[in-house]
Amino acid sequence: MKLILAEKPRVAARIARILGARPARKFSVTYFVGKGFVIAPASGHLVQYDYPEEVNRAWDYPAILPLESLVLRPVEGKGKYLKLLKTLSCKVKEVIVATDLDAEGSAIGLELAKYLGWRRLLRAEFSSLSPNELKKALVRLKDFDYPRAFAGIVRQVLDLEWGANLTRALTRAGRRAGLGFLLSVGRVQTPTLKLVVDREREIRSFKPVPYYTAEAVFKSSTGLFKAMAGPFKEKPKLPKPASIGLAEVSIKLSKVLPPPPFNGTDLQTIVARLTGLSPRAIADRSRGIAQRLYEEGYISYIGTSSRKWPKDWGSRDFRDMVELISHYPPLSSLAHWILGNMRDRPVEGRVDDPAHPAIHVTGAPKRLIGPYSKVYELIARRCLAALAPNCLQRNWKVTIAVGGLKFEVTGVEILKEGWRKVWPYNSPKSVTPPVGDGEEVMLISVKLFRKFTKPPPRYTPISLIKKMEELGLGTKNTRPVIIDLLRKRGYVIIRRGRIRPTPLGETIIDLLLKYIPEITSPSITAKMEKALEEIERGELNFKDFLYNALSELKVLATELKVKERLISSRLADISFGEIRNKN
Repeated sequence: MKLILAEKPRVAARIARILGARPARKFSVTYFVGKGFVIAPASGHLVQYDYPEEVNRAWDYPAILPLESLVLRPVEGKGKYLKLLKTLSCKVKEVIVATDLDAEGSAIGLELAKYLGWRRLLRAEFSSLSPNELKKALVRLKDFDYPRAFAGIVRQVLDLEWGANLTRALTRAGRRAGLGFLLSVGRVQTPTLKLVVDREREIRSFKPVPYYTAEAVFKSSTGLFKAMAGPFKEKPKLPKPASIGLAEVSIKLSKVLPPPPFNGTDLQTIVARLTGLSPRAIADRSRGIAQRLYEEGYISYIGTSSRKWPKDWGSRDFRDMVELISHYPPLSSLAHWILGNMRDRPVEGRVDDPAHPAIHVTGAPKRLIGPYSKVYELIARRCLAALAPNCLQRNWKVTIAVGGLKFEVTGVEILKEGWRKVWPYNSPKSVTPPVGDGEEVMLISVKLFRKFTKPPPRYTPISLIKKMEELGLGTKNTRPVIIDLLRKRGYVIIRRGRIRPTPLGETIIDLLLKYIPEITSPSITAKMEKALEEIERGELNFKDFLYNALSELKVLATELKVKERLISSRLADISFGEIRNKN
């Protein structure tokens, strides 16, 4: 008998419906039985790497252990799933790992194989839970993807050992100073916290610089219009009303391509901005809205880096997708319009992902409510937009020189709506030039405004995720979690959608900058993330990399050990009671 391992109970149920398996129940867990196979769910990671009990009890550092010295420990609250899999394993000859096709999903399979003694592993590779793709994946089984699983396990070990050693170092120094709470440090969370602290201090130290702009009202043959001049460092001399100027109109005709389909970061940024939902509410692997849409078979895998369509798709596949969307009532008329106006070559982005295509529609729900309908509709609209004709627009600029100042007004005239018909967000208002080229205009009035330069804005969860991606901090799946973790630790607060460091968060960064600044730099973590991608592609030996990374950690942890009394003395000088009250 074959065991098909799903990553979650909902996915197991979805696979069972497609394969026609009947439900059964054991240890309060529902699994599914088919002809010659059984489908059983995990619930994310059921076991995870941890220190042996004696190391955890000692709570000392440096505690640098190689992978083979760590233990696989059951995750609390998930024992019933392990019991079921252990019972089923007695009758199973081979295991088909049908978890998400990413490092974490593959690691779940390999962890269980080691813990339960599975010997023959195969891989079902799919990017959506649509019936066709899933059946095809189960017919075309692949060898198990060990490099991808190794990357997931190495990331887990790095997070464990870096987090444990650095947190123990700072917390033990705090205890020497009489502090009774945890001071958490991590290889991703700490550089991310420093970004927030740096931005806050940049805002505090910012000195506004004055500048001037002028707003004029002109009269043309068609009516009144406004134009702006500036900015000016010095206060300009304004022209007098009734002055005559000559309008110069420049026009540029442009074809604007549609935007490409979404990848995982787009989901956490563009969709979050348009819906007002948090990135984690949309993309969380456990209960995110988009994750649920994927598990129900309505969209493809959401953790992809790609903005490219499936490599094997032809024109029939694109039409099939649009026809699917046409069955979703809110988008039916737009989908039919696309079917009659589809471009020859669908637009896609440059970024690729070897495992998954861009996020695309794979099913049409009869009805969705609330945020689920908002997220699905944006994903579907983005797919339709990439298949729509170009937008044809005229970009124009009017320049008027009068009294020694140059006033300008710009605008866009939409000549052919094209893809903006299905993706109208942030589209410019269509306006025509208020004056003809070479026409004389009269200055009716002019106002001078004294303004001040503004500091950079505080990060939002969306802009911080973009910055983390730019610097190589975390992954698409972990970035929203890291931001939430910083908030739970009391290191940051989010007010009116903006992230600010707390006094405690600033103090942690100051301590680390003084005694071990390397930990706060994104470069170490970014280098690790790049290496993990190489491991996943099979280009780097995971044992060699892990040995070097842990050796680097040992140097840092030993340095902290030497400086523990200095850090403790510094902590004793800080009024943490006051800081915690401010938090």
